[in-house]
Amino acid sequence: MANEQIFNLRKETVVVPACVFYKGKNRYLNMNAYTNWHYQIRGGTKKKFTNLVKDEISRLPKMKKIHSLVYTLVVPSKTKRDRMNVYSVVDKFFCDALQEHGKIDDDSDDYINSFTFTKTEYIKGKRNDIRVQIELTFETLTT
Repeated sequence: MANEQIFNLRKETVVVPACVFYKGKNRYLNMNAYTNWHYQIRGGTKKKFTNLVKDEISRLPKMKKIHSLVYTLVVPSKTKRDRMNVYSVVDKFFCDALQEHGKIDDDSDDYINSFTFTKTEYIKGKRNDIRVQIELTFETLTT
């Protein structure tokens, strides 16, 4: 059984911001704002997000395949919001950050099986303290 590969299933949780301070402003990561940003603001905000989550992502191992990503929006007020506006941008930025930091080879369907978007959780805090908790279930490869 030389060169046998064994897959280990693992679960980890990371917390990422849903508001990024860039170019002197809070950039709330949601589709309503994102679609109105200039392309340079979009790119710069995504780069800033990728740098902000580097420490969270660096503690994760290289992943062979992600079985599921479960997203929970955590906000400091009960203001009504369309949570999918937030999830769509955060998911895009987060999956791209996983790829950029070398944790997955690609963020296509070949590498990520499913996404679940849960109900919003409320905490006390400042308006820009909005964040998303992400639970990853994934395979790591050991030889």
